[in-house]
Amino acid sequence: MLNNLIINMLLPMIKQLYKALDSEISEQFLNNFTVYGLGKMSGETKAEKTRAKLNDWFNKKISYVEINILGIDNLNVRLYRNGFNGENKELKIILNSAIAFYSRARLPNQKHAAQKKICDLSAGKKLQSKVKSELDAISTQQAIHQNGRNIHTSKPMPTLGEYLPEYQNLIYSNNPKTAASKTQLIEHHFPNLLSTPINQITKSHLLKWLRSHTIKLTSKQLSSGMSPYDLAESTIKGAMSTLRAAIRAAAEDPRHPFVFDEELLCKPLKVQVNNTEDKYYTEEEIAEIRTMLAARDKERLKGRMTDSTYSDYFTPLTLLCFQTGLRPSYALQIMKSDINFADKKLKIRATVGKIKNDQYIEITPEIEGILKEWLKHSCHQTTATQWLFPSLKSKGSHITSYKKTQASFRKRLSFAHFDFRIIRHTFATRHTKQTKNIRKTQIALGHKSSKTTERYSHVIQDDHSNDMYDYSESLAHIMPAKVYGSSVHM
Repeated sequence: MLNNLIINMLLPMIKQLYKALDSEISEQFLNNFTVYGLGKMSGETKAEKTRAKLNDWFNKKISYVEINILGIDNLNVRLYRNGFNGENKELKIILNSAIAFYSRARLPNQKHAAQKKICDLSAGKKLQSKVKSELDAISTQQAIHQNGRNIHTSKPMPTLGEYLPEYQNLIYSNNPKTAASKTQLIEHHFPNLLSTPINQITKSHLLKWLRSHTIKLTSKQLSSGMSPYDLAESTIKGAMSTLRAAIRAAAEDPRHPFVFDEELLCKPLKVQVNNTEDKYYTEEEIAEIRTMLAARDKERLKGRMTDSTYSDYFTPLTLLCFQTGLRPSYALQIMKSDINFADKKLKIRATVGKIKNDQYIEITPEIEGILKEWLKHSCHQTTATQWLFPSLKSKGSHITSYKKTQASFRKRLSFAHFDFRIIRHTFATRHTKQTKNIRKTQIALGHKSSKTTERYSHVIQDDHSNDMYDYSESLAHIMPAKVYGSSVHM
């Protein structure tokens, strides 16, 4: 529906208005769309100002034009000029980023309307559902808090299972990527509570669930620091925290208000997560990973003519993460224009996520070799792409998912713990050991707080002990210590 509306109705109207001011077309356009930013445009009527704005966009005087779709509440569309080929007064989409959909609405407890990108054409078949989910979430919040005041419409107390779809809509606008996963997490860990009225879930329910995941340990196991749970502490803590958040949101819903039970936060339910040490790969494991990556590429390239030794994106992505400590999601968003071989700088652009400001990584000879070898790959020769890791399925987009390839590669290794998170910890550990400087590691990892990086300080402490022995031994040759006439070598 949205694709047809934009491609079959909006774009043809823009082309016709560019060629000539047609009153019939103008009227039809203004009945369906509104263009933002007409205040300073030349012209006496709204139709003339609209045409002037669209012409500026068509002639590349402005980078994008924002249009409100009158028939759909809270939805805007942005047309980015560099995503279109406008030769011969035609408009042909050449990039998926050419058309982006945004929600625009004043949400409860906000003074001004907030605007957020939903998706662009790279969403493909999921475009319609993504837009609908976002707009439904906004409508839900506005219905509950119309004009900032609660609508006190009574509603029977829902069970946990009945409330979860409402909760997903409620949290969708805050983080669309995690809304579904949070409700799925609750359904996965607490299936026995789904039929329980949400206001009747108590401390005893959570204690019973926690005991079901508690294992008996010997005194030796306890002293060694072994976890008393059959799940990771972080998994248990995350599951209970997510459930509590849903219950609190339900309690604050004026349609079925109830008092949140603070006992759900009691001390017996608090799980401590040990983040003081992180797993990292040994030199033998790193060597095995490199060997298996090469073997995988050799198998996949057998019988194929290619200039690159890499069969696909997975080897250069893995090697790049080992060399830079980047999270794979950021590495996959690198554009070719971010690579400056002359100045030896690799730009990591600020995107929606943990990186708030652009960062730069020094291109070492190893990183340069990885990048140049990957740029020889046929995917960079046969398609005009701006991305370092272009998607072969979605034209104009970069690769976004690597989990299946990662799981497949893991089976080749003699150990099961292959994960990009461990690759990042390996970089951090080796970087700290090499530089003996936590601050430098903090900058390299892009950590906002030094406390996050301090987990690697044990590496420096271990090396400090060795350094003291080396220092004392070297000094003893020059200045042997003497105690009561005896020579005592340090």
